[in-house]
Amino acid sequence: MARLRLGKVPSETNPPAGQVSFFAKTDDNLYVRLSTGQEFQIINSGTPGACGYFVEQIELDLSQELAKEVQLAVAPNFPEKTLLYIDGGAPAFYTLDFEVTGDVLSWSGKRLDGLLEQGDVIRVVYF
Repeated sequence: MARLRLGKVPSETNPPAGQVSFFAKTDDNLYVRLSTGQEFQIINSGTPGACGYFVEQIELDLSQELAKEVQLAVAPNFPEKTLLYIDGGAPAFYTLDFEVTGDVLSWSGKRLDGLLEQGDVIRVVYF
């Protein structure tokens, strides 16, 4: 069994462009920080499993490729904090690469338009 241990730190510097960092703070919670400086709590150690985030892995089918959108299990409470990762690639960025309206994540007219195709696997993390 593999184990990952993170030291607690009072603050974290921004990772290089195109990367994210995961770290624990002195409050015993786990965070992610984007290269833009945005920081999000992803695990609340006080209540395991109740941190309120979702992770979906979606293999695109032909209808999703043509529609340039996927339906999420639920509508994110904070669409602007949605993270999208393309399997084997760099993270995509909200508003530049995709957008979320209600429970629909779409990339029509965005930088991912014409890049995502049937069989691609995306991972979506949202709150």
